[in-house]
Amino acid sequence: MDTLMIVLRLIHIFAGIIWLGFGLFLLLLLIPTARQLGPEGQAFMKGFLKHSAFNKIMPVVSLLTTIAGAWLYYKVSDGFNADYMGSHGGIVLSIGVLAGLLAFGHGATATGPMSEKMVKLNDALDAQDGPPSPEQIAELQSVQRKMGLHGRISVALMIIAVAGMVSARYV
Repeated sequence: MDTLMIVLRLIHIFAGIIWLGFGLFLLLLLIPTARQLGPEGQAFMKGFLKHSAFNKIMPVVSLLTTIAGAWLYYKVSDGFNADYMGSHGGIVLSIGVLAGLLAFGHGATATGPMSEKMVKLNDALDAQDGPPSPEQIAELQSVQRKMGLHGRISVALMIIAVAGMVSARYV
């Protein structure tokens, strides 16, 4: 029994479930519902991003998923053995790994910082006297659009990663 492989797989799978699950939950349920609720939904999303552990959990689970996955990839490929890497399974797994690494990088450089920018922008709007200016509203809407775009990109990359990893041993 290879205890390390079991532990790595458990970390990789459960952290990945949280990472992708949160992303899908946000994109498919929470954000569309908040939009439909109008100002109340906006207030909820502002509070969610500011007061929940979401912005702390996502970097941790994405990092755990990525580190455990990279280690698994190294072990499964027998140290990136050329025979394995050139096999159908190795190629499909490599595509999944690449998508997972891109999802991690995209989250770290685009999605995460955009979420932090949203929190800071909302804090600045809350601290000022009076309603937001048209420029501030335009900036807030721009950040919301970018967050939506980057969220969709990250989730799409994660779905490709899961598809590659799940199907690699069957091709």
